[in-house]
Amino acid sequence: MSNELEERVLALESRVDTMVRINEELAQRNRELAEIIEELAERTAPATRSIKPKEPERFLGGKSDDWHAWVRSLRLYLRTARVVADDERIQTALAFFGGNASLTAQPYFEMLENDRELGTFEAFIASMTAVYGQIDREGAAKNAIEALKMTGTAAEYTAEFVRHAQLTRYSEYDKKERYLQGLNAGLLRSLLTSVSNIEANRDAKEYKGGDVSLTFDELIREAIRLDNVNERVKRYAPPRTTATAPRVAPKPTNRPNGSSTTEKDPNAMEVDPPATPAGPKCYNCNKYGHLSRNCTEPRRPRPVARIQRAGGEGDTLAKILEMLSGLTKKEVQPVVSKEEATEQARQDFF
Repeated sequence: MSNELEERVLALESRVDTMVRINEELAQRNRELAEIIEELAERTAPATRSIKPKEPERFLGGKSDDWHAWVRSLRLYLRTARVVADDERIQTALAFFGGNASLTAQPYFEMLENDRELGTFEAFIASMTAVYGQIDREGAAKNAIEALKMTGTAAEYTAEFVRHAQLTRYSEYDKKERYLQGLNAGLLRSLLTSVSNIEANRDAKEYKGGDVSLTFDELIREAIRLDNVNERVKRYAPPRTTATAPRVAPKPTNRPNGSSTTEKDPNAMEVDPPATPAGPKCYNCNKYGHLSRNCTEPRRPRPVARIQRAGGEGDTLAKILEMLSGLTKKEVQPVVSKEEATEQARQDFF
């Protein structure tokens, strides 16, 4: 991992050297252009004294730099130097960029390297004004940090965060807290665990005041490292598969009446049926387990109650019982219930 970090640092240093070289070339080109303009002015108007344009100061993008004042001086210089073409005007402006401003204008430097069109000069000024033209630059940077969320890689999020944090007076602690707020949940969890392990393994004697907590620079480097590791894991690790038992469709079974049902689930919980007397009830001895016709106890007289339901099955059964027992209606006494009489009649008849 240290080799990879060193390679990234070397790549950044190489890009910075390239931008410095381009700035120097643009400055040299600008000086040559100014000399040509001065020479042409002397040739066309030898009797009049030519006005040498005053070059604007270098714009570094610091807190004390006034963007609007610098743009006014740049426009005056371009007008005096009679630089009309948009590409030349943008290149002239870039020649006076330095520090943080060079990093902000990095896309334009890359377009110059690749010989691509730079667009219009006014679009260039508008894009830079969106960054450096705020009246309260620190307040605007703080608002941007509060709204900043990690939507891509940790490196992209870190670069955007650092760009805004440079315009604020946040302490080391405040920068770390606000940096953590914008991370996604997965990376935040991994980062906090890693930071806890690193700080736990540090020897407090080696640090001033015994503070073993990570600095802001160490924190962002660790976040970028963990995010790169996670991306490699997602890219090369095989997807996780969970073994699930195949679902077997229940086999339908045919009932005698033609309807179908499903087989009993072997994993279903067994429920005990309600307790019932074993076997049928005998109406001769009032015991369970046999019918009255199979009863071995002595027969007792069984008067039949007249079921008070006209035209019903109970009434018909009562008449049959009277005929079989040889009893008359006057001898019938209501000593049993309707249900008992019906069941007794069925047993005796069948």
